[in-house]
Amino acid sequence: MQNEGKLFMSSYPKSFRDLVGKNGVITVQGEQQRKLHGIASNMMRLDKLKFHFMNDIQNVMIQTLSNFKNNQVILLQDVCRKVAINLMVNQLLGVSSESQVNEMAQLFSDFVDGCLSIPINIPGSSYHTAMKAREKIISKINNIIEVHRKNGAPTEGNNGVLGRLIEEDCLPDEAVADFIINLLFAGNETTTKTMLFAAYFLTQCPKAM
Repeated sequence: MQNEGKLFMSSYPKSFRDLVGKNGVITVQGEQQRKLHGIASNMMRLDKLKFHFMNDIQNVMIQTLSNFKNNQVILLQDVCRKVAINLMVNQLLGVSSESQVNEMAQLFSDFVDGCLSIPINIPGSSYHTAMKAREKIISKINNIIEVHRKNGAPTEGNNGVLGRLIEEDCLPDEAVADFIINLLFAGNETTTKTMLFAAYFLTQCPKAM
């Protein structure tokens, strides 16, 4: 990372760059990337998350398991993805309403589907759908920022990483939106796959349970 942007530069497909944004921690180079990595590490420290984190995980899992019926066949990958996006939206945006989480989950699904698509912005294409989803996600993030600045931080519940970013005023609003989208993307993809493979390999090794 010390020489990134000097000796070499990372590169991604145009569709991916357009969707994660020019201010995203994934796409920036050199000093700006180190700055954003530092902010991300500081914001995601366990001591800043743990107050609500375990309670949030428990609530999400109870809600998820309560929807299962006896002898129901489930698609584990879909369940893991829903749990992950639920937690990420809650921890990053401070949103816990089931309807809002479900809406964000659908938008984010459209967003992810377009990340490696052909960058042709015509209605009906994956890229077009993903760019529209990005616009709606950014609009929701900006609405949360506006409400936070107008009314202040909520007195109850999880303020989210977004709330702390606003309070510390370390990034302009445009960069904040890209920053949150990058964390949503990175956290959701890695968390989903980790849970999926953990469940798979544990079933192959009952002694580990």
